[in-house]
Amino acid sequence: MDLTYIKGLFLLFLIVSGNFIGNTLGCQIQELFTYNMKVKEILVFLLIYFTLNVVDNEKLSPLHHLKVALKIWVLYILLTRMDINFSIIVFGLLGLIYVINQHIDYKKNIDDLTKEQEEKYLKIMGVLEKMVIALSIIGFVTYLIAKKKEYKKRFSFQKFILGSRKCKGMDHYDLKH
Repeated sequence: MDLTYIKGLFLLFLIVSGNFIGNTLGCQIQELFTYNMKVKEILVFLLIYFTLNVVDNEKLSPLHHLKVALKIWVLYILLTRMDINFSIIVFGLLGLIYVINQHIDYKKNIDDLTKEQEEKYLKIMGVLEKMVIALSIIGFVTYLIAKKKEYKKRFSFQKFILGSRKCKGMDHYDLKH
């Protein structure tokens, strides 16, 4: 897995977590962003795309950035549409992959990395990446099946993918306080 994906995901989660400043926007924009899930997903995709442009050291083509942004967005959808336990494990594994990669870069910078060590680290990262992919798919499918059973005929795949404006069970939580 390209480190760009992991950087993009971490940055995306930080940005999404910072959404509590939305009330600084105009009222019509706030309403659009609050009630239109399609617009929210488009914004997520645009955030990913522009973030890639900012963090890209290689200055790749816009088409390449679009492809990478799409892959990150799909991974984001998978991560956010699974049981919280799967999400935490996968996010932890992504963090571990990132740290190992940073360690490799550090060791290379100080010229203290043997070929054998690098191969060992890359092999570990490869295993972790496979675990991320497998757990993401399993977590997504498990959560999808659970939601289909929960909502039965009212289940909508589009709503499952795009999300809901309100999370069931969070009615008691007031975001204004």
